[in-house]
Parts: sequence; C-alpha cells; structure tokens
Amino acid sequence: MTNGWRDLYQKNKSTVNFVLLFSLFIIIAHLIVFLIQITDFIVVLNNMTARLVFLSLRTFTSEVIMNNEVLIWGNFSLKIITECTGLFLFIVYAGAVVSFPTTWRKKALGLLGLPALFLLNLVRLLVLMLIGRYYRSAFDFVHHYLWQTTFIIAVIAVWMVWVELVVHDGQQAGDGLEG
Repeated sequence: MTNGWRDLYQKNKSTVNFVLLFSLFIIIAHLIVFLIQITDFIVVLNNMTARLVFLSLRTFTSEVIMNNEVLIWGNFSLKIITECTGLFLFIVYAGAVVSFPTTWRKKALGLLGLPALFLLNLVRLLVLMLIGRYYRSAFDFVHHYLWQTTFIIAVIAVWMVWVELVVHDGQQAGDGLEG
C-alpha cells in the first residue's frame, strides 16, 4: 500500500470499515438465506406472511381465501414468495445497524427498527391486495416501482433516525461515521 492509499484509508477508516463490514454482513446473510431455501424455514416464513395478510384482510372482508402462500380475493390472486416477506430489506437494515461504529447497546436499540419495517411491509402487502383486487392495471407499477422505492427510502429513513436519535443522542453529528 502506498502512502497515498494508506493516508486515504486512515483519513476514512470508519467509513471504509463500515462499508467492508456491511458488505460482509450482506454476503453472509444472503448465503445463509440461500442455504436455508431448501429447508422448511422459508416455506414457514412465506406462509406466516400470507397468514398475517389474510387475517388482516379478513377483518374487513370475508371474500379473501388463503391456500398455503396464495391469497385469493375475487379474481385476483397473490402468491407470497420470500421476497414478499421483507426478509432481504430487513437484512440490509440489520447489516447497516450492526456494521455502524457504535456500542452494542446502541446497535441492539437500532434493531428495534425492524418491527416498524415489518409493519410497513404488512401495509405494503395489504395495499397490493387492494390494488390487485380493484385496480389491476396499476398493480405492476405499484408493486415493482412505487413500493420498492418506498421501502428502500423507509429503510434508509429508519436507519438515519436511529443514527441521529440513538447513536448521536440527537446532537449534531460530525463529518464521519464515528458513533
């Protein structure tokens, strides 16, 4: 490593370490998910997610039917797959929290953002069921673009709120990633 690279690393050590730890976390978590795809865990996760959406919709209508991970409402059906569970975005959020340079106590508090993201995902699926049932022509756009963008923004926003309110205790943050 030349002095230029070494100096650059020393100047940006927290940021570089965060990016490396975050990347490693994401890779390992996705490998674990890939390895458990062949187990019943993923099937149970998909079915639990479908069941929550089903029960939520049943509070408003008795027309919804659930068949394993498939939800049917009138002439619209939605199959809950692993990507629908929010698992991969939860991994990104958890990776950002765990990789951030701060105390383990503050990291544990940061993981409390996961239930908020979980609830947002439930709302996402409910809205998608409504749109699929009543506005089928808008479903693909809302599913593939609007909600994907919304969820990415939500993950970043929840993470930034955690950094500001918990890591930095609501005080003005510095220029780096120091916790």
